[in-house]
Formats: sequence, C-alpha cells, structure tokens
Amino acid sequence: MHELLLFAQVPSSQKYHVLQVLAGVAAMQPQPFVERRIIFKPNRQVITKQGHPKNAFFAQMKGELYYLQAVKISESRDKIPKFPSLSKRNEVNGEAKFEPKREGEGMDEGLEVDGVEDEEKTAAWTLEFRDLPDVPGKRPVTSRLMASMEISDPDLVGYMRGLGYDYTSEYVLRGERYTHNSVQILVHQPCLLLMYFPPPPQKPDTQPQSQAEDPSAQDSSNSQPQIQSQSDPSSGPPQSTTATITSTPTPLPNSALPPSAVDLETLDSSGSFILQASVRVQDGSKPEMMTRGISELVSFRDLMRGVVELEVGDRLALDTRVR
Repeated sequence: MHELLLFAQVPSSQKYHVLQVLAGVAAMQPQPFVERRIIFKPNRQVITKQGHPKNAFFAQMKGELYYLQAVKISESRDKIPKFPSLSKRNEVNGEAKFEPKREGEGMDEGLEVDGVEDEEKTAAWTLEFRDLPDVPGKRPVTSRLMASMEISDPDLVGYMRGLGYDYTSEYVLRGERYTHNSVQILVHQPCLLLMYFPPPPQKPDTQPQSQAEDPSAQDSSNSQPQIQSQSDPSSGPPQSTTATITSTPTPLPNSALPPSAVDLETLDSSGSFILQASVRVQDGSKPEMMTRGISELVSFRDLMRGVVELEVGDRLALDTRVR
C-alpha cells in the first residue's frame, strides 16, 4: 500500500477559520480524536541473529532497519488511550509484568479499571510501518510505502521484544479529522508524553555470614570507621569496600497519564497546528490507481489555495530509518 501526502502549517490564530472552511468543503463537522503513538526501535543484535524470524525481512530491506510505531486512537477530545489494556502492572527486575484483571478490582497504579473496559477490550493497537519517501520531483505529492497490522496481544512491549524491537519513546496527536472523497484530512498538534522509568530492582543484603552470626564481630566492625580519610601508601591497598552500582532502568510506556489531553505540553511552543492531507492507494504498482490518487490530492490542494498552502513534506524529516 502507498500513502500520498501533502502538509501545511496552520497558526493557532487561524485554526478556527481553517476548521470552518474544511467543514464546508467536506460537508461534515470536525471529528475530534486523540492518537497515542509509541515508537519502537529495532535491536540490531537481536534481529540480525541467525535464525531470528525477522532475518528474511532484514535481508529484503537490504540491511536497513526502520522504526515502528504502535498507534491507538481515542474518538474523544481529551481522552488519552491507556496502556496497557490490562489492569495491573508490576515491575520485576526492571521489566514489566502484566497480570489479568480480577473480579471486583478497583483502580490500581493510576490505571482506570472501571469506566473504560469496553473501549480497552475492543480497541487494539495498530502497528504501523512507514518507508522513506520517494525522491521529490517525480510527483507533486509525497509518496511512500506503508503497511499496518493489528496487535491483539495485550502485552504490547513483550510482543515487540519478541520481534526484536525495544520501546524508545512516545507522543500524542490531538486534533480534528475530516474526510473529503478519498482524502483524509487531519488538523493536529504533536504533544509530549513523558517516559516511565520503573524503580530499580532491590538487591539482597550481602552482609557476610560470619558477621551476621557473631554479634561481637558485628559490634567491633561498627566501632571502626569503614572509610579512611587518610591512608598510608606503604600499608598496601585498602580492604574491600561495598559499592552499589545501579544501571539505568529500561523505560516503559507511561501509565500515569494526565486526566485530559488538553493538559499535555505541545511540541511546538508557538501552538501552531499541522494540516495533513493523505490518500491511500491499495496497489501502488498500478499506474492508473496512483494517478487517480495523486489527481484527487492535487485537486484538494487547489481547492484550499488561499486558505492554506499545501506542500510536499521534507523527505529527511519523514525518514524512519535507524542510523
């Protein structure tokens, strides 16, 4: 499947004017949405390992690896899609462990259990792949290969780790959508969503057994300083001391979300919006289908001329390859 795109920047002062024009063009009222996007980065050491199921795909892409995004949409103006879809979440040794919801269980660790069950059970995450856009100049629009699939596994992070992908970051898109013929129109803002770092694992007490069994030895050890401020070089190296080394925990998708998407901080401090017009072509190998999709997108661009200037997107800004 191919995706054809055009973009425009809408200042915050002109947003409502643009929304009114789009409502007249599309003959529909704007449909609010909040879209949560989780970015996964491929682990090259895992994917390139012999016998891994992604080896064939890796060879097909000629050694290139791409970021993938897991997407979940909430048809609401201020409701952020939850993660995970299960109700309870524990961290063991820096990794997330998920447990099914029990009967009569209330709210746990900032995750809602009551009030969102229907949406959380029915809505699945969608895994999206976007290729590097084609070189500009061949077409008057941005064109790129795309693919998507639904993930029914509730343990999204575990599912992606099995494919050789690790959680990297996430963000939220909030705005309004329209549909004009085959053109999907989004007027949205990218918003920041902080990463969640689980607490570091607790290490057991490594006190020597002789001191634990002999109270007198423990008292004598406590009476002497453990760290000497001055040392004599001739006395040799100091005795072994206990050092605690903590590694950076692996980040996980955030479960402590703000009550409303309106409370999220926008990526652009000026408050401007992005207008994205797109057409999806089922079979990009057929020239007649690509020509029809391009023609429809160009017609919409000409129709909106004077209100917004739709342009081809920056190819490098849309690059999803891992460097």
